[in-house]
Amino acid sequence: IGVVGTLTNLVSLTYFLRHDSRSIGSRLLILLNTFDLFVCISATGVVMFHNVANASSGTTQLALDKTTDIFKLLFRISTQCTGFTTCLLSITRTVSFINRSTGSTSLESQLPQRYMLLSLL
Repeated sequence: IGVVGTLTNLVSLTYFLRHDSRSIGSRLLILLNTFDLFVCISATGVVMFHNVANASSGTTQLALDKTTDIFKLLFRISTQCTGFTTCLLSITRTVSFINRSTGSTSLESQLPQRYMLLSLL
């Protein structure tokens, strides 16, 4: 799963990096793919170093256990960053939907409506 996830995230990331649009939505998708890539790499590292540590003994096992702990920490951080970026992307899409549905492109005219919508959430 980690290898397939790494490959698909690399393909998706190269697509968004070659894409000409640099809107906030595409920048958030680039950030999301980057964090997803870190999730896949760190998960693969956790499994790999955990299995190697179980097969070894002594000081080598201690070093591999510490390496596994570092990959676990990176996995947890990147997972949290992925969730946060997903929430940001959702908020951005909601604000974009509100702008399209009201027909206004002016930020100042949308501020009271946005705050009212966010207070309902």
